[in-house]
Amino acid sequence: VLTLRNLADVDRIKGAVDALLARGAAARAVVVGAGFLGLELAENLVHRGIDTTVVELQDQVLPPLDREMTAPLVATLRAHGVALHLGTSATGFEPDARGGVTTRLASGAELGSDLVILGVGVRPESALAVAAGLDVGPRGGIRVDERMCTSDPRIYAVGDAVEVRDVVGGGPTQVPLAGPANRQGRIAATAILRPETLPPIRYRGTQGTAIGGGFDKVAA
Repeated sequence: VLTLRNLADVDRIKGAVDALLARGAAARAVVVGAGFLGLELAENLVHRGIDTTVVELQDQVLPPLDREMTAPLVATLRAHGVALHLGTSATGFEPDARGGVTTRLASGAELGSDLVILGVGVRPESALAVAAGLDVGPRGGIRVDERMCTSDPRIYAVGDAVEVRDVVGGGPTQVPLAGPANRQGRIAATAILRPETLPPIRYRGTQGTAIGGGFDKVAA
């Protein structure tokens, strides 16, 4: 049972897949989470010849999208042999007699596989910020101002762990995307190293644009 959170995790997943395929027998995988990463992971597993099942707590794939917009993606996934278990969650994992893993679902179903990969959403690792006495939001996002400064004027924070302003709704949110993180890093560096810059550079919020692919379909 592996997690997908960073590049080191990807290396471990690839190593596990390579080892399975080297045995020459049919391989099966369960992907928990049908977000952008989960679906792209499922596609890559299918391309490697692995029988793939996707489990998602919500009753649709890609929960950020309107449900009817995901229908073509569901059809494409199933056309490529991906089994979908929607509206249910994984409640536990146990080793099975053949050396694989049994995934137990809240629906009562049991899925046998050689490999399970968790591609579910993550919360920011902000324990250090909390220990330092910084303000954090209800989901753990580090609160920053438009210059990416935290509640301590000597500490700046950027990236997936910070709480930003939603440019659509106006309220606080968390958007773990590379583009916003890159921009935030540049703004923080300017604020720290060139505070006299005029006009001052501000982070105006995050729109949260995301684009993901699934075989011959693209969702944005």
